[in-house]
Amino acid sequence: MKTSVEENKAGQSELKALKAKVREGKVPYETYVEQKKRLKKKLGFYKGSKKQLPVVMLPRPIIVPRDDNAFSILSAARSGLRKAGYSEKDSELVLAKAKEGDYDHLIQIIMKYVIFK
Repeated sequence: MKTSVEENKAGQSELKALKAKVREGKVPYETYVEQKKRLKKKLGFYKGSKKQLPVVMLPRPIIVPRDDNAFSILSAARSGLRKAGYSEKDSELVLAKAKEGDYDHLIQIIMKYVIFK
């Protein structure tokens, strides 16, 4: 089940509080590990990222970039995400994550949110 960004933040703070209890010896480590797995599965964390991508999936818009240039793809994706109903913050977060790697990484991240035509 995918959740909103606010629920992700609440889940992260819940994990931090549980981790503090483990350090104090109030909760066994195994309980923490089980809770962490359950929350990560529920919240749909994007693995390997400190920034949380939007996990509330709206309908994927169809975009037609002018060419295979990365900037053209980013521009088309930005307008497509906005038309699909993503907030400015969520669309910028997707684009920022896409820009973190090489061209293949950009395509992989963008394809999770839009359909190329």
